[in-house]
Formats: sequence, C-alpha cells, structure tokens
Amino acid sequence: MSSEEPQAADLAAELDRRYRQADRLAKEVENFRDEAVIPALNELRNAGRHLIDCIRPDGTIKNDGQYRAALAHCDRAAYEAAEAGVLTCARIVRTYRQTFSNVAISTIVTQFPKIQADVQTALRDLEIGRDPDTDPATRSTDYMNHFRHLAKQCDILEGGRDDLCLAQAKIRAEESARKTLTWRFWLGTGIAVIALSVAIARVMMNWLQTASGT
Repeated sequence: MSSEEPQAADLAAELDRRYRQADRLAKEVENFRDEAVIPALNELRNAGRHLIDCIRPDGTIKNDGQYRAALAHCDRAAYEAAEAGVLTCARIVRTYRQTFSNVAISTIVTQFPKIQADVQTALRDLEIGRDPDTDPATRSTDYMNHFRHLAKQCDILEGGRDDLCLAQAKIRAEESARKTLTWRFWLGTGIAVIALSVAIARVMMNWLQTASGT
C-alpha cells in the first residue's frame, strides 16, 4: 500500500461525509412544513455526478478537479437547504407577528423576543456564509444548527397559537364593544339634539302664534 492511499481514502471519506450531511439537512428541511428544497436537491444531484467521475471502484480519488467540484456542490447543497429552512422559519415568525399584530405576543409566548433575535442571527450568518473564505465544514454544521434551533422555536410559537387566538378574539370583542358604546353615545346625542331642536321649534311657534294674536 502506497503512502498516498490512506490520504486518498481520507479524501473519499470526507466527500462521503459532506454529501451525507448535506443530504440529511435537505431531508430535514423538506420534512419541515413540507418545504421544497429544489435548489439543494439539484446541487446534490450535481455532486453525485462529479462523485461518480472522481472515485475509482476501490474508493481512491482518480480526478482531483471532479473531487473539488463534488465537494463544492455538497457545500452549496447544505447552504441552499439551510437557507430554505431558515427563511421558512423567518417567514413563520413574521407571519405570527403580522397575524397577531394587535396582541402582545411576548406576554403569551415569553420566548418571542429571543425567537426574533435568533432569526436575525441566523439570517446574518447565512449572509456571512456566502463569503468563500469561510470554512465549508463549519458552515454546514452552523447552518444545520441554526435550522434545527429555529424549527424548535417555531414549534414553541405554534404551541401558543390557541392562546394567541383567544387573546386576539378578546381584544376584538373589546374593540367591538367600545365601537358599539361610541355608536350608542352619538346616536343618543343625535336624538337628544333633535328632540331639543323640536322643543325649541315648538316654543318658537307658540311664541309667534301668541305674538300674532296680540
């Protein structure tokens, strides 16, 4: 066995590890809220094509250029899957904020401020991850951790949905009651003004009749 064979075997193992990691992340994101991860799957498909072209039957590397291309597609697949997952979580959090805009969400889901902060942190890291100088292996792990964490945060939000709906219904009922009271007030005021006007008109008519009779 040559001294190069263990190194080549390590390279093949690293490619296999990154491919499996990206594939696992893509499946996790795909199963979360039935989110489509077509860009990630396309990258994995390309990685597989390069993988076939770069590895010999004995598992050693036969084409360094194809090997690097396969690694790049694996890293890109992990990024695409993580981005889809993080953006889905961010959209869910944004939807809660918009849907329950008249509710103090943090009084019911106390973790909500942290959830929003975690979303922003994940989005910033995704932006940094576009920098080619960052370590691909570290990026993939960070992306996976971000998505898994935010997915749990979204489950926490979902767990508070019923209470949020009840709070929103109560607020709307109170607003409706206030509007009804306001409407009744102005209706009553209007009726009173009309009655007063009629009374004044009658007084004036009586005064005029009395004045014309004298």
